[in-house]
Amino acid sequence: MIKELTQNFFQTSFLSLIWVMVITSMSNTDNLIYYNYFWRLILISILFGLSFGVLYPYLWKYSTTKSNFNVIVCSTDNTIIILCSIYLYSPHLFNQISPYLFALLVINLILHYVIFKLYSDYLNQKYIMEIQNRKRL
Repeated sequence: MIKELTQNFFQTSFLSLIWVMVITSMSNTDNLIYYNYFWRLILISILFGLSFGVLYPYLWKYSTTKSNFNVIVCSTDNTIIILCSIYLYSPHLFNQISPYLFALLVINLILHYVIFKLYSDYLNQKYIMEIQNRKRL
């Protein structure tokens, strides 16, 4: 479990660093990136790695808590990670979206719940098909 979570963390951190660097290079018109800014991008990657590479797999594969609790924790974590990432990327952009923080939290919670229900229905159908195929053999 620890090996898989560590691998997920590094893979997610590295891929999100590449993703953020591509977005930054497309949106940066100055061609001058300060080291402080680069360290902020690395911190954003670490946040993504912790959230999507460690917390999500742990909650959905290994945790024994109820699914509604997992949805609330994932939604809250996702919102915090998004807001921290936006603030690290640009405090000015964060100030522009700050009046809509409650709406972002509500939308994030609703989307997490809907996607969880759709995914759990998909998994249930998949398990039913596997059980039926085993009975036929």
